[in-house]
Amino acid sequence: MSFAQRRVHVNFVATTSKSKVVRANDDMLCGLVRPPQYQLEAMQTNTPIALENSLPVERTMATVVVTPAPIWKKQSLAMWLLLAAIALAVLEGAARKWLLRGGGGSAKYLLYFSKDICLAALIFFCPPRSRPDLRARLTSYLIPGFTLLAVGTMVSLTKGFSLVGGILSLRSLVLLPLACIFLISRLRTLSLPLIAMVVASFTLINAAVATIQHSSAPDDPINYYATDTDMGSSGFEESVRSAGTFAYITGLSLMGMIGAWAGLVLISYASRRKTYLLMGIVTYFAGLWCALMTISRGATLIILLMAVLWFISDPKMRRNVAQAAIILVACGLVGAGLGLNERFSEATSELVRRHEMSEETVEGRALDPIIQIADAVKIAPGGNGFGTEQVGGVYADYGVMSLRTFEYQFPRLVLETGVLGLIGFLIICYGTLRCLFVAAKRTHDDALRSSILVTILLVGSLFFLNVVFNHVASFFAWVFGGLLLGIASTQSRDLR
Repeated sequence: MSFAQRRVHVNFVATTSKSKVVRANDDMLCGLVRPPQYQLEAMQTNTPIALENSLPVERTMATVVVTPAPIWKKQSLAMWLLLAAIALAVLEGAARKWLLRGGGGSAKYLLYFSKDICLAALIFFCPPRSRPDLRARLTSYLIPGFTLLAVGTMVSLTKGFSLVGGILSLRSLVLLPLACIFLISRLRTLSLPLIAMVVASFTLINAAVATIQHSSAPDDPINYYATDTDMGSSGFEESVRSAGTFAYITGLSLMGMIGAWAGLVLISYASRRKTYLLMGIVTYFAGLWCALMTISRGATLIILLMAVLWFISDPKMRRNVAQAAIILVACGLVGAGLGLNERFSEATSELVRRHEMSEETVEGRALDPIIQIADAVKIAPGGNGFGTEQVGGVYADYGVMSLRTFEYQFPRLVLETGVLGLIGFLIICYGTLRCLFVAAKRTHDDALRSSILVTILLVGSLFFLNVVFNHVASFFAWVFGGLLLGIASTQSRDLR
């Protein structure tokens, strides 16, 4: 047969002349057909159409299924819940440190978990858009990872347990990776540039707030931390290390990386809407500015590496180096006209001076998290109590926001879940990054490919730095991972 008769759903949403919507679903040849954009103005329900260059069968017959417009409302609900979760992740720290500082009681805990509540609502109320194979591929890594984590945790529980810390560790080690699995099939039809625009807006807000904080007094209310035991922000020389709208400095440095990611995503999609180019450039430098306002070496380095990776991965930029040079020169001229270049130079000089005055080296910061694993194994190879290394657990037990033993994530994870738990966590991280790499390799969309590669660097950096003991980093790592895997599942050439 020249045609394989299949009843399928068209895999995109489009309005017909009768104000109906073509339902987006993935029943098409078990997810193997990816049709181009069709003109649906006169198309009726159950109209057969031929899909050219589909896999695995050339020229496949499809049937359009037209359903009422409320289908779009469910897609809007997923978008609104995701954007609400992102907004709460960025702004909940501001509410805790400026509105509820020194009080609030249970309201503080509600704010802390508000972003997770939104994710749970998204998963519960928004139906899945079928079962993409990338979800199955990621699940194949999560199962052995969770198994090792469970065994390691059980052994560690014989040594001790922190209730508050245990809840936080359970969230970052198990619940968020599971949420990523469910998000893959629920975020498949969302607009990546729109989400990046929202992240860009929060980046610009934080850049403005951080600029004010940086030149304010350390004990100024704008520089408060979330706990009433911390009266002011830390500083370097005469400048404050800004925290933006986040509860602590690490949040703003993370916002810098996320903002740079959003900026590069928007630039990748600039060919589809010219406003993305300007917003992307401004957002990337706003993200870099956030990192400089925290005087954070690691975040600044990662942001610069993102730009390098994006430049290499984008075929359009490789073919037109002059375009990139013109963009940079234009940004420099605008900055000079607004008097920003001098301020940028001062912030960069502060970062360099802090690096020169520090006893730590770049090699040490990169290798110490790995080297200290051996020290943690010597102390407690089977773990020393689940949840005991969470700063929140220490605060609940002793009323002090402090690290218990180690600074870096990997040795702390050994003390919580033992060596087996660490191996399980590494399997989960590797599986996630591997799935993102497969998605980037398969997609035929250059803009999406560049976005996925930048996401791999962002998520991989967060996995290495701290997703287990940083609630904001863990949220963005798993949400962005699920988002890109879901969108890539829609765009892939071959999903076998």
